Amino acid sequence: MSNKVEVLNQLATDIYNETNPEVKKSAEQKFVELCTAPMDVVLESCRILLESENVPYSQAVAKTLFMKTLNSKMSIPSNYRLDLANYLIDYIIAKHEAFPAFIIKGLCQVLARIIKISWYQLSNTSEDRSLRASGSLPSAGETYPFRKFVENSIQLVRNAASPTTSFVNVPGNREGNIKIGLEILSAVIEDFGEMQGIDGVSKFRRVASDLRDSYMKDMIEISMDILEKYSPGVEVTSMERIPEIRNILVSTNEGQIFCSALTLSYQILSFDFIGGMYDETQDESAPIQVPSKWKDLFYYDDQQSSDGNDVSSMRESKDNKARNIVGLFFSLYSVCPGQYIVILLKNLVLLTSVRRTLFDCRGRGLHLEALSNGVLMILNDTSRLQDKDAFHEFCRLVAKIKGTFQLAELVKSSYYMQMINKLVSFTIEALRVKEFTLNSIYYLLSFWQKMVSSTAYVNSAENHNLEKLCPNIVKAFVQCRLDYCIAVVNDHEEDDMAEDGSLHQLMELLGTISRLSYKDVYDFLKDVFDRDYSQYESIYVSSPNSNEAVILRKRLAWLVNLIGGCIMGKGSLTSNSEQDIIDGDLISRVLKLMQTTDKQHASLNGLTVDTHFIQLEIAYLFCLEQVRKQYISDQIMKVSEMFMRLSENLGIKNEDGLLVIYVRKICTNMKFLNVNEHVISQSLYLLDELTLGFMASKKLLKIEEVQFMINNHSGDLLNYNNGTVTTSSLKSRTNFYKSLTRIFACDLGEDFKVFKTFMAPIQNTLNEIVEVFNNPNMSCNQNQLKLAVISVCRDLTGISYALSKKIHFTMLFEWMHNKVFQFIQRALELWGDCPEVVNPIMKLLTEISCNRTSRLSFEMNTKYTIVLFKEISKIVVNFGERVLNFNTNTSLNSSSSALNVTGIDKGNDRLLRMKVKNITNIFHITKNVLQGGYLPYGIMKLYGDDSLKDMINLYIKLFLNIKDDILDFPKLARVYFAVLDTICRDQIYYISQLDDKVFEDILISIHNGIQSLENSVITNATNALDYILDMIIRKVHPTIETCTIDSEEETGACLVALERNPDLLLGLLNTMLYTLVFEECKCQWSLSRPLFGIILLQYDAFKQWGAEMINNAIAAEGDANKGGNSEAYANKKKALEIAFESLTEGIEQKVLSIRNKDQFTTNVSVFRKAVQEIIRDNDDRRSLNSYSRNERYGYEMMA
Repeated sequence: MSNKVEVLNQLATDIYNETNPEVKKSAEQKFVELCTAPMDVVLESCRILLESENVPYSQAVAKTLFMKTLNSKMSIPSNYRLDLANYLIDYIIAKHEAFPAFIIKGLCQVLARIIKISWYQLSNTSEDRSLRASGSLPSAGETYPFRKFVENSIQLVRNAASPTTSFVNVPGNREGNIKIGLEILSAVIEDFGEMQGIDGVSKFRRVASDLRDSYMKDMIEISMDILEKYSPGVEVTSMERIPEIRNILVSTNEGQIFCSALTLSYQILSFDFIGGMYDETQDESAPIQVPSKWKDLFYYDDQQSSDGNDVSSMRESKDNKARNIVGLFFSLYSVCPGQYIVILLKNLVLLTSVRRTLFDCRGRGLHLEALSNGVLMILNDTSRLQDKDAFHEFCRLVAKIKGTFQLAELVKSSYYMQMINKLVSFTIEALRVKEFTLNSIYYLLSFWQKMVSSTAYVNSAENHNLEKLCPNIVKAFVQCRLDYCIAVVNDHEEDDMAEDGSLHQLMELLGTISRLSYKDVYDFLKDVFDRDYSQYESIYVSSPNSNEAVILRKRLAWLVNLIGGCIMGKGSLTSNSEQDIIDGDLISRVLKLMQTTDKQHASLNGLTVDTHFIQLEIAYLFCLEQVRKQYISDQIMKVSEMFMRLSENLGIKNEDGLLVIYVRKICTNMKFLNVNEHVISQSLYLLDELTLGFMASKKLLKIEEVQFMINNHSGDLLNYNNGTVTTSSLKSRTNFYKSLTRIFACDLGEDFKVFKTFMAPIQNTLNEIVEVFNNPNMSCNQNQLKLAVISVCRDLTGISYALSKKIHFTMLFEWMHNKVFQFIQRALELWGDCPEVVNPIMKLLTEISCNRTSRLSFEMNTKYTIVLFKEISKIVVNFGERVLNFNTNTSLNSSSSALNVTGIDKGNDRLLRMKVKNITNIFHITKNVLQGGYLPYGIMKLYGDDSLKDMINLYIKLFLNIKDDILDFPKLARVYFAVLDTICRDQIYYISQLDDKVFEDILISIHNGIQSLENSVITNATNALDYILDMIIRKVHPTIETCTIDSEEETGACLVALERNPDLLLGLLNTMLYTLVFEECKCQWSLSRPLFGIILLQYDAFKQWGAEMINNAIAAEGDANKGGNSEAYANKKKALEIAFESLTEGIEQKVLSIRNKDQFTTNVSVFRKAVQEIIRDNDDRRSLNSYSRNERYGYEMMA
């Protein structure tokens, strides 16, 4: 025994405190083995670890071991859980003062997990069984013993924190009880909000809603009871208590109780009350859906006079005493210690987000008054917000006010003018503090942006005063960012312009704010811009890289971004001709500056471009993109007044002249800034957007610079063969050629000679590469050769994408046929294990095999599609065979093809991902070929062409090679099931001819796919299964005759697999029925189709599943209530039996037809609805009977 204790202690120390990676890895492996040990070994090991003196390592390992065991399929048996929970309670009470807080919190999480997974476990004592049989209904805690832990924790805190007891000089034991109780309740709330440990969404939501309806209001009320003891109140005399209370909270015990109560309330308010928040991204926009029965927690004094009946009825019940939770939390702000201010503000953010439908019109106004008064109180004492996190939460609180209330409601508040004036001052001061991140500032600016956006919906008689206030905010933002440029350049402070995404989001907000009083903002920007531009113009010629020039470039980059934001704001508010003229003035200044810096690029040849210069270039592109969206479009019919000002300032009279500026800027960037991938990608994105409209492409085609690019698009134009180019920088070539070809093709017509002239530069490069391939002895830089191969593939991919017309794509194929496919084959032979080369080749093959806009749907007299497919099939099959042989000895950059070890080492993550990437690409090509609708593969077998068969064979081989990892890679899973769906639909005879073991693996993969979380995977998997079942039924019932003149004969190998492993279909039947009955089924129609076939094949198993499900449902209800022998339960059982019988109503027995399937799909909808209503009725009645109080805390949610 002592040896075991030492081993476990050493294991714990090695896991958490060992610095030697080998020893630590060995310890982690032993821990994994311990997790899979027999349950009695696991529990005994946990007990030893908990009682060890090796604190905290042993206890931490015990907690982890508990959680892994509880989450596993072989969880702790129910008869052990109650004893374990009691043991943990005693252990926590005994050790809470001796152990670190994180250990106690972890053990509370274990206790919470046990309570959650045992929530519906009934008491098994003879006394309880006899009470249930006699019809007596004990309390929920007595019926369900694990709920007693929640009740006891609530009572423990309630007794220790009774209103008659002050926390000053409270005995230590009572303080400990409060802390333990609050910690347990917080852990319970947190764990019940997660699905871990519970199988099935339906059961998880029932458990969560039970906790919500039965206990959560009690929990938040005891949290409020504790916090009320620390509230100074709102009277003037109560303000004298603030220093006293603050000193009390500074003490360790009092502060911990205060923090625990705030944490509990935060956990409760952030709970997913209605099961609608699937991820944390909805947190910022979704309201808090508190139950309607909680309305008495939001009681305001004014309701006493206006709603007397409601108040009197409210006060008649002790349980429903009126509370003012908003006022309580705001009153705590003045006494809250600095270390707890963040959690307090988080609570206030959630209270501000409470759903509007909880209140009537008057109550909503009172709620807004309370929030406005509280925010005003905080604004009067902002010294507590100096902490970054506290400042961040307050900014969220401000933003939430506008997210919850409309501007028309805000202006009616008696505190509106005071609050809005204070918020302006606060915003301006906050902008000047450089320590506050833009992430926090974003929330403040979003408040103002939403306020400005709402002005269009406010009556003009209502004075919101925003026209006077908003320009000050914009000016403050601009000034503080410009002033901060010196620190960024000289002191290398954090640069807010480093992240484009965040910067552009801010510009969008500021753009909307600026448009409200655009003239004031324009005057300010104009003056600052002209002053900085004048200084830069005078200094850049003599000292282009001086410190002063760099700072000025940085300032100008901010101003250009802000002007781009102002242009973006044109779409958010109603614009007029005066604002368009202002836009023209600002754009003129940006274009003038851009011409100046472009001249500098030409003189410096891009050699001294620093980070700040690049940021200025990105700002240009951002501003030009906003101008394009607002003023350059095929849909804009009338010339804007903006061009009038451009004509006066720069001579640009219309859209055509502006397009010339765009093209020249893009060409300048490609020539002088080609080494910067970010600038090139943004430039080519702008070019691509310009070419999307047909009329825009026609206009671009007339521009001299565009004609030059069309006639001279050699490698030198993009400078791919200089010494600074990388494989990643070549990715931009695809976008360049996509845009250039789109312009070229808009006036191409049917002249193949013109097309060949356009392709001549690529043809020359291709000829040089092929010459090197054909002469291995020719001296050549291998790296340059590799880059040339990559560039050709990238170029052809872009060209192929842009050629959407059939005649144009025919020209491309005619040009490619002679040399390109041989070139690809040879490149894969040389660099088949080099991802930098393989990926561009696979993308090219994927593109040319895609029947986009029916460009491959040729007439019957053409052979193009068959020739194209044969070439693609030959390349893919040869490469696929090589992929099958990737092994751990493969060099990722090797040119050797001697790969002869099958399989893959999953420990080699890079190799595994490379193999998965290649297989995914091959599956994509296969999908495009099979789903393109251009290949007459029905006749290929007739003429002895095995190209299609070889490709499908490769698909099966690759599937078998990586079958266990498919669902671990979402992209691979999606394309795998898409191809399987198509093969089963059009080539089902091929599936029937597979080896029985392979067929079994396919069915297993389909079973896994049906349980996926992605709708597309479920749909394709069920479709494939439906086609397979149709084939099996034709074999099982040979009386069903089908036309076979144009199809291969189906063999019976599949039946061998089903005879050897009958559980295949049974497992599918169980999964689909369980999903339809108990889960949130998103693909009901797709599931119903194969379910019909399985029921035809496994009718007895279906009847047995239904009988067991009915018996289990009735038995569970009987245990919870009277034993299941009453007439009501018999009626429930009969209703379920009728529902199951309705599934096959109107179905012709053993007849596979579309009419039968459609009827069955209709029956499934009726069946699912009926069964869920019956089960829901049982759950609701069981929940009603399990409460110890007369009132059930439910909720009525507004749809």
